Amino acid sequence: MHLMSEQAEPAHPLRNGNAAAIRCLLMRRAEGVQAAYHGERLAARATRLLTAMAPVLAWVRDHQAIRLTDEVVGYAMQLHAVASLATQRVFLAQAGGAGWVSELPVREMPEALVYPLNAYLEDLPGYDPGRTFEDQQGDEARRQHGMVLFMVLPSWSTGGLPT
Repeated sequence: MHLMSEQAEPAHPLRNGNAAAIRCLLMRRAEGVQAAYHGERLAARATRLLTAMAPVLAWVRDHQAIRLTDEVVGYAMQLHAVASLATQRVFLAQAGGAGWVSELPVREMPEALVYPLNAYLEDLPGYDPGRTFEDQQGDEARRQHGMVLFMVLPSWSTGGLPT
């Protein structure tokens, strides 16, 4: 008989998977919600965000010793967090239930990982890449990104991403 402590920890993409495994997990979690929508543009935008975020999350986990949880992943996909990472190379991580945010400089993150986030922002209706996040005009970018998050995040509130 094996005790629980003697068994190896099962593999899980958020703990030890590569970017492709994390992307697959994120896409699986969003599949059910995406199937309910008929908007191909919105589904394509959601896929782009998840595809861009997966290697970033793997890199941050491996190079900054961040434990990926549903809370960390969800916060990292907020528009201000995506913009912070894409334009300033600062990863924003919400710390526990305390409500405070850690700003982790990730200047050494390869451009190949940051570029897709910038491309996502450039294609986001209402987002002006020539302005900082704080100086964005209007609410269109926030509204559009909010619809994307509605597609990819709600299933996490019921089942959560395993930690």
